[in-house]
Amino acid sequence: MARSRFGASLLRAGALSLVLGAAVSPAMHAKADDSPEVVRAREEFTEGVSLMAANDWAGALKKFKDVGRVKMSANVAFNIGECEDHLGLLVEALGDYRLAAAKAQDGSAPRVAQTVDDRIATVEKRIPHLTIDRDEPKPNPAASLQLDGVDVAPAEVGKPIAVNPGTRVVTIVVHGKAVKTENVEMPESAVKSVKMTIPEPVEGDTGDGGGGGDHPPPAKGPSIPGIVLSSVGGVSLVTGFVFIGLRQKAIGDLNTACHGTRVCPKSAQSTYDSGRTYTGVAEVTIPVGVAALATGLALVIVHGKKSPPKEEPPPTAAFDWSPAAPNADGPGASFFARF
Repeated sequence: MARSRFGASLLRAGALSLVLGAAVSPAMHAKADDSPEVVRAREEFTEGVSLMAANDWAGALKKFKDVGRVKMSANVAFNIGECEDHLGLLVEALGDYRLAAAKAQDGSAPRVAQTVDDRIATVEKRIPHLTIDRDEPKPNPAASLQLDGVDVAPAEVGKPIAVNPGTRVVTIVVHGKAVKTENVEMPESAVKSVKMTIPEPVEGDTGDGGGGGDHPPPAKGPSIPGIVLSSVGGVSLVTGFVFIGLRQKAIGDLNTACHGTRVCPKSAQSTYDSGRTYTGVAEVTIPVGVAALATGLALVIVHGKKSPPKEEPPPTAAFDWSPAAPNADGPGASFFARF
């Protein structure tokens, strides 16, 4: 007996759909200047009605959705909702029934206006609701919840969510990976809740997808500042030693011109001036080069290593410079580095 009543209700639903399908909105009536797109939409609407009569709800739904992309009338929206209703897509059907009701307010579809409110009330009672509770002993900003593969917004957690009947899948996702899945059977009109226990965060979790043991450390590359400083320091040192050589040559030329005495001819003035210039340049470039080279090398060495504990200061370097060379037979220069 129950089966007979169910069959009768399906026949009534099918008859109603056919009636509504026949009540095509004015926009769907043939006109001489209709575009090929409108003509094709009208044909698909008729095909959709035929598929509904054959209980091919999935095929009819596709046809009506194609029509809706051209013109979404109250009749088209109602028939889309009718197909979704029979396919168990109750949440979607409710939305399309409501859309049909809104569009029927302009008087374009009186039969839809007379029927759609009852359909909305019936579907609302059939829709199940699932509440997802987030059990989180320790806050884990890297964890999120998904319902059937779609992220659950924070505002939805702990509140009833309208879902379609069937098996619903709730997932805990951490750093883009599913760490726990719960299947929940939701028959029509059911009201259920599921508690998802969030795993505790690992050290370094910030919720930005970084940190945690599931991710490798950032790739290490060369220290660009260290390389630049080392290069500058090397060039500066080479320049300084070149000028030290020029200085030594000037001193030798002065010794020759002055015959080893402190009295020199005027012609040796330019050699004397050049020697002083060479000395000044060397006194600047050599210490600068030593400092830059040592600092650059230190940056290259420590780059990529873990930061030392707070109580241990970072490595430092100290430098010193002297224009004299101990134990040398002639003029020279000395520099010292301490790490």
